[in-house]
Formats: sequence, structure tokens, C-alpha cells
Amino acid sequence: MNCVRADFDDFTVFVSVFRPGKSFYHHGHEDCLSYVLYLRGREILIDPGRPDYGAEGNFFVGSAAHNGLSDVARPVRPQTRFFFSSRLNREPAHLKWDVDREQAVFKATNSLTGSSRSLVIERQRHGCLRFREALASAPLRPVFTHVFADLDATSDGPDRIRAGGATLTYLDLPEAVTLRQAERGKDYGEIESCQRLSMKLPDYWRPKLFWEVDDTGQ
Repeated sequence: MNCVRADFDDFTVFVSVFRPGKSFYHHGHEDCLSYVLYLRGREILIDPGRPDYGAEGNFFVGSAAHNGLSDVARPVRPQTRFFFSSRLNREPAHLKWDVDREQAVFKATNSLTGSSRSLVIERQRHGCLRFREALASAPLRPVFTHVFADLDATSDGPDRIRAGGATLTYLDLPEAVTLRQAERGKDYGEIESCQRLSMKLPDYWRPKLFWEVDDTGQ
């Protein structure tokens, strides 16, 4: 994925942005404004890749497989499963971002479907980031996902996960966080185990979500 990098203290965040619109030799995942997170060079939140290129691997192309709050019924940048991606070139999607030392702001919109997605990353204090995520005013099928590289990641209460020296606190999810075993695809068909937090939010769920990550120094 094409990414914008944002550095805050010992955290590094890569946020996925659009692929080159004129290229005919790429196929897209629904990963616009999804992100990966590192702490001192160690993977915390990861992109799952695509472990299987058969039918079972189609899930990993969709927005529900990637980190963040997304509307799986109306992704901002719909997936294109073919190399000759004329649909991707025609899609009326637009993206703006601004990054500095204290915050990173992203917004993507699709004028055809009316869908939008925004992400704001704010430095709260040294070693603490707050993520604010939002969808258009009426998401159809909102889903929140985090994919953890660390197999030792553990839930610490109903709203907290510890992983790789970081503590992630989810401020307003409608149910307790639960980690499940999952897979990630790496280079040339290599598959590794990982863990996934994936939550289907109620249809009436307000289209905003907040979470924080702290450097616990471990």
C-alpha cells in the first residue's frame, strides 16, 4: 500500500493512501486510511496482507480485514480484483492530509457513494497518542478492526489490550474487546499467526470512535 508516515516520540504510524490512479498494473485492497503502528521499530498493529489467493483469501482484500473503523458496505475506495483496473481509475474518491509533530489529519471522500472516512492522530503527551476515527453520518455496516503482530498480546479488562510494550485503551466500544487467533500473509506466500480484534458495530452506532495508545516502556 502507498503510505504517509507520521512520527510521534517512539511511535511511527503509516497510513494507507491511494495508489497511483494512472497505473494499470495494480489491484486494490479496501485499505484507504487504514494504518499500521510501530513502537521503537517493533510491530504493534499490522497489515494482514493476503495469506490465500483463492476464494478464502477474498476476506483479506476487504476493509474489515484492515485496521480502523470502516463501513464494509460502502468503503471509500472499493476493491478492484483485476489488474486492468479501469473502475479504480474512474472512482471519484478524494483524499487530503496534513501531518506535523503534534498531529496528523486525514480525510477521504467518495462523491459517487457519499461515503467518507476520517482519521486524526493527536499527540496527547510524551508517549501517548489518541486516534479519532469517523465515518459518514449514516454508515451501513460499521466494523472496527485491529490486527496485532504480537501473539503474546493480551486483553487487560474490557477495554484494554497490552501488546509489544504498548497499551491500547478503547474509550467507547459497545462491548468488551476480545482477541482471536488469525493469520497474516508475508512475502511470497509465507503465512504467520497473529491476533485480531474485530467488532461489528450496531447499525445505529454513531459514526465516531476514539482510542489511545501508551508507551508502557516494556
